Amino acid sequence: YGAPAFRLGELYFDEQDYPSAAQWFEKVPAESSVALDATFFLALCRFYVRDYARALETLAPLGERLPVSQVWNNLGVFASYAERPGAADDYFARALEADPGDADIHFNLGLHHLRRAEWEPAARALADCLGLVPGDTEALFLQARALEELGRPQDAGQVRQQAVGDNPALTVSLERRQLELDRLQQRFSARLAGQQETPAAASVRLEHVAVHVERGQDLLARGELESARREFSEALLLDPDSQAAHFFLAETYRRQGRLAEAISELKASLWSQETLPARLRLAEIYLSQNRMEEAREQVEAALALDPANTEARALEARLGAAGPAPARGRPQ
Repeated sequence: YGAPAFRLGELYFDEQDYPSAAQWFEKVPAESSVALDATFFLALCRFYVRDYARALETLAPLGERLPVSQVWNNLGVFASYAERPGAADDYFARALEADPGDADIHFNLGLHHLRRAEWEPAARALADCLGLVPGDTEALFLQARALEELGRPQDAGQVRQQAVGDNPALTVSLERRQLELDRLQQRFSARLAGQQETPAAASVRLEHVAVHVERGQDLLARGELESARREFSEALLLDPDSQAAHFFLAETYRRQGRLAEAISELKASLWSQETLPARLRLAEIYLSQNRMEEAREQVEAALALDPANTEARALEARLGAAGPAPARGRPQ
């Protein structure tokens, strides 16, 4: 029920009913295909109800599992509000490393420094933002504040004039909200984010995949099937195309007697990468279910990969002993 729970959470989130949205995002199972997305939005819900520490705690693991700028940016804002300035600096640095051309990250970094009365770094970050988006009204207004605090009233006046002109209502509005103008990422897709990640971020993510697969194999060898299943499922959340994770998850399901799911995972493994072990395991399962024709197809595919493979030849012999292949002509 992961997808329906996630969708209900989205509906409440769009209505800005964050407590109700959080309840539904919390119901999304860890092995669901939308689990990472649910975590992202759950963290936002907690931020918007001003539970900054829990928002940071919720999102931080996602930053390690899917290291992309959208996640790092929000983590920087959460850490800033949670009064963890060192962590905020680190998160914003990672976000900018992943996407130096995102003006909103520079803006949030500048705002973070403004809240801490760190005028020089605030001015630099806001200047970087304005270098990307010169007409950004909010960035201009905050830049004027930083310049004023740095003892540059003339420059501050010129920048403020660019920002608000002679509009007193806009001036009052920005004055009131100036330290709460953070630009959070409000839309997120783990799959799309994974497609946009940098090579360095992809390398980190795949390292995590390998760790989960290795842990799962150890647990599988010890017969701890449910724990192994969770590890392989976690790997697939990070890399849905992992051939190894699909293959070993299939083996876990096979040992649990969940043969339909094992077959699905073996097919997914073969879709990711053609391998002899997956063909052989699929043939064995089909043979155990007396699905002889499907078993033969898998054995033939295995022998095409390795004509001398003894396991494939043994399966071929078992199929031969079971009788000839049925005629492929028109049904009578």
